Amino acid sequence: AAHFIMAMGSAAFSPAAPHPAAAATRARSVHMAAAVDTGGAAIVVKGVDVWAGDSPLILDVNWSVMPNERWAIHGTNGCGKSTLLRAISAAANGGGGGRLADGGQLVVSSSLRLGMLEQTAVSGADTTVREEVVSRMERYQAAKAALDSAVESCVLGTDEELECLEAAQSEYAAAGGYEIEARISKVLQGLGFETEEFD
Repeated sequence: AAHFIMAMGSAAFSPAAPHPAAAATRARSVHMAAAVDTGGAAIVVKGVDVWAGDSPLILDVNWSVMPNERWAIHGTNGCGKSTLLRAISAAANGGGGGRLADGGQLVVSSSLRLGMLEQTAVSGADTTVREEVVSRMERYQAAKAALDSAVESCVLGTDEELECLEAAQSEYAAAGGYEIEARISKVLQGLGFETEEFD
């Protein structure tokens, strides 16, 4: 499976000046192409316009990401970096999202596993980069809480307690709980962190 890790930065895509034709044809959703030759790319963006409300941020984005490539998207605040990445994330998860122009194509390989860590201010934060990554793993967090609760509740070893514990262990495994350290390491190393910088 291909993997793509999105990291926000603060100029690869420059905002384009709006033009009347683009404003007239903008739509309110991601348009997915049914059959597009991706040439082996994990992500293909063709002729996409990115909007925030009625304001064009980036016009005519054309971009392909091949498996195992690393990309950094940088630009001024508000130029559309996060909006574009959210649209790609929504497409990877099979949903709509973003405000992109009619006729644009955004195709994400079905074998792609995509993670997105939102840009937030971290000045003065007490959390480590490891804790930040774990804080975004919602399914894992819920499964860990359920497993901890089931372990605490398993006092007498009754059938009901053991069934609850077994169900919690199964969900924890399905959420990747037993491989969490390897997953965290892969994400952080993919973003350029050294192991000693995790904590």
